[in-house]
Amino acid sequence: MQTSPPPSWSSRAPRRRTSPPWRPPPTVSARACLTSCDRKAMTTATRTTHRVLSSRFGPLEVEEERTIHLPNGLIGFEQCRRFTVVTPDPENPIKWLQSLDDGAVAFPIIEPWRFLPDYAPVLSRVDAEELGVTEETPRLVFLVVTIPRGAPRLMTANLLGPLIIDPESRVGRQVIALNEEYTTKHRILADRAVAA
Repeated sequence: MQTSPPPSWSSRAPRRRTSPPWRPPPTVSARACLTSCDRKAMTTATRTTHRVLSSRFGPLEVEEERTIHLPNGLIGFEQCRRFTVVTPDPENPIKWLQSLDDGAVAFPIIEPWRFLPDYAPVLSRVDAEELGVTEETPRLVFLVVTIPRGAPRLMTANLLGPLIIDPESRVGRQVIALNEEYTTKHRILADRAVAA
């Protein structure tokens, strides 16, 4: 999963981008790398798997390593605290944030660098401290997308409510950006094509 560039977490929103988006190293299939000792340890250890019947994707089994924990839930959906990212089409930049607590709850999401490379949300001190964020801290950043029925070209992204996730702990939070220039309905396809 690609990550967005580390946004600026200072009290002001700089407009320059100093480095390419941070991306984790490519993953290697765990099955291909198991030694006999690893296999033995796996047979004795219990693996946590979350199961949910998604109204959009059908039955899903998600290992704990792919589970995103949002202790405060999402704005308006505070009861949903465990999610996973579903990518139905690798060619499409739109992914889905599927709740593991309620199969009927799934949100289209997008990484902001795909259409807005200079996206730099300014966070409150409380949000930055709770997330443990610094300017050098790599984070996954997603924006919730609204896709009007029958008019996908009019889709918008919520720039004011980014979802920020620590890629190592898989714990995140939806925050309110303090940037006055951002809106909750930013047109994604207004000026340019979404990056592949």
